[in-house]
Amino acid sequence: MFDGQVPGAELTFPPEELKFLSLENAVEMWRRLGDFEDEEEPFDELVDDDRVRHVVYHTKRFPIADYEIACATLFLDFIPGDRGEPDSSCSIRRRARSIPLHPRSSD
Repeated sequence: MFDGQVPGAELTFPPEELKFLSLENAVEMWRRLGDFEDEEEPFDELVDDDRVRHVVYHTKRFPIADYEIACATLFLDFIPGDRGEPDSSCSIRRRARSIPLHPRSSD
């Protein structure tokens, strides 16, 4: 099990200089972001060839890396779109935009 990066680590995760969160920080961020989940947000709106749901915050997206200055977070995405991979896709939120990080899709 990996428990984040040590403070001041030089290694960052492209493309947004993300640093992996510790389990404690990931759970804290997940709880905090859960407060922003909007039940009126269009859950069925899909982007990127129907692989990603156009939902900014959702309790079924778990943060694993973050770079607060760039407003970028890497999530494990457990609510992929119709052509996304269940339980394995990752997405980056940069303000209100989500993109998948892997090219796989269900055909």
